[in-house]
Amino acid sequence: MRKFTAAATLFVIAGFALAQKQVPADQQVKFDPKRDAAKDIAAGIALAKKSNKRVLLDVGGEWCPWCHKLDKMFKEDKDVAKLLKSKYVLIKVNFSQENENRAALDKYPKITGYPHLFVMDK
Repeated sequence: MRKFTAAATLFVIAGFALAQKQVPADQQVKFDPKRDAAKDIAAGIALAKKSNKRVLLDVGGEWCPWCHKLDKMFKEDKDVAKLLKSKYVLIKVNFSQENENRAALDKYPKITGYPHLFVMDK
């Protein structure tokens, strides 16, 4: 029983470590209130410079039905998906009750609705 407990403990620890691993900002598929938007934006700008692309900040939240519709169009419309992949680094910035990301978003013009997109040069 002791070996099983030790193995089970290692399995749980390994699973927790994998769950905590951060997905690169440009590969994020959901709005995550736990992410550091300022770091994600900085990483997106650095990647855009390196890859000669623009940055597309997608501000919204998992609570937002229009955000999900936009995400769906970004993935399912082949022309849009191709354009995004070739010309933009897409960064999702969460805005929700859990995390409004005010410190990162206050640097940009006022947002009046969601989803909200900012297009930035590298």
